[in-house]
Amino acid sequence: MNQHARRNKMTTDWRPVAYGLCVAWQAIVVAPPAAGGESRSADGWQVLFDVETLKGWQPVFENGSLSVREGTIVVGDAVTNHLLVYFKNNRQKPHPNHGPAVSVVVGNLLPEEGGLAKTNPSPLSSPFGVDFDSRGNMVIIELAGGRIHRRNTTGKLSLVAGDGTADYTGDGGPASNATFNGMHNVAVTPNDDIYIADSWNHCIRKIDGKTGIITTIAGTGQAGDSGDGGSAKLATFNFVMCITLNATNDRLFVADLRNRRIRAVDLKQGTVHRIAGNGSKGVPEDGAVAVDSPLVDPRAVAVDSKDQVYILERGGHALRVVTPDGKIRTVAGTGQKGYRDGPALQAQLSSPKHLCVDAEDNVIIADDQNRAIRKFDAKDRTLTTILGRGIGTPPVQLNRPHGVCIEQGKLYVVDTANDRILRLD
Repeated sequence: MNQHARRNKMTTDWRPVAYGLCVAWQAIVVAPPAAGGESRSADGWQVLFDVETLKGWQPVFENGSLSVREGTIVVGDAVTNHLLVYFKNNRQKPHPNHGPAVSVVVGNLLPEEGGLAKTNPSPLSSPFGVDFDSRGNMVIIELAGGRIHRRNTTGKLSLVAGDGTADYTGDGGPASNATFNGMHNVAVTPNDDIYIADSWNHCIRKIDGKTGIITTIAGTGQAGDSGDGGSAKLATFNFVMCITLNATNDRLFVADLRNRRIRAVDLKQGTVHRIAGNGSKGVPEDGAVAVDSPLVDPRAVAVDSKDQVYILERGGHALRVVTPDGKIRTVAGTGQKGYRDGPALQAQLSSPKHLCVDAEDNVIIADDQNRAIRKFDAKDRTLTTILGRGIGTPPVQLNRPHGVCIEQGKLYVVDTANDRILRLD
């Protein structure tokens, strides 16, 4: 491969911001090539790509445009250290180091990702969360659309509940007649009961897996902060943003956003208890008692196989954990908004919104403003990007990624603003 990329006293490589035959590029200046044609930037990224036969093609970047003549040009991502793509004869080709294969489960590839210029619109409207029932059917909730869908194993979508109206009706009757307001998350038990974070109705609702009847199992429908130690039905919440089941499916953990608390509903006893947060806003001290500690804004919660409770804070730009002894500590993020992979406590997040735990107790994070899916490795304590920002085949462009879910060893990603659901194969 030709590696003699040179331009006067400097080498400039062009990093793709979007992909396809009409591509926006951002210029990155790197040091002049060393002997042998290799070039390195300050952070050690190697320039190793060439592009042939691009005569007359004119990419546009921040400070104007540059006509690309026939010859060699390098393409890569100096931020993530991942080699991306090269173009030959104006056709995009993936590089072997491009990342995991990505499938579109619902929705479409964008044209700049290799999709068709004209496609049928997605059947989803701002999907926000997914989970799976015992038969492998996907349950999908929408934020703006206000509906719950079921996608069967052959790919057929059917409406379960919601008509798009933002309301709070239908309890005691068939779920098909119910309405919701700002659903953010869903959790399905092995007996196919569907639990819904009906966020702006400040409650948790349940669709019975056998009868299809919908009821409210926690919250009154009114915003408040009460009820710990008592009946979940009589307790009040303030923006139920995330719900997740523990490994034994008998406790439902709740991110009670505006109350700055993590709570748990005992599904057998029908009671609610506090797990973390004293109601004040602040960064908890490492090793402090979780229920006595402040939280910044607990947006999402997930539980691993060891009953460790992970808390994701959007405005806190951090991942925290409550251990079984009730102590809390920060495990990823500096608290400052940014993007950096590496040792977890030195890495940076940008308004992360959702998470899940895989079979090895690693935490998968939907990093919203970074348009990326990140993985916190629970063993080596690192944070890495596994999808987005040029990683993935094809290199999909995430836009407000929210729901993440592991099913049968595969990661599903709800790409909210693109109205689609992706799967890493």
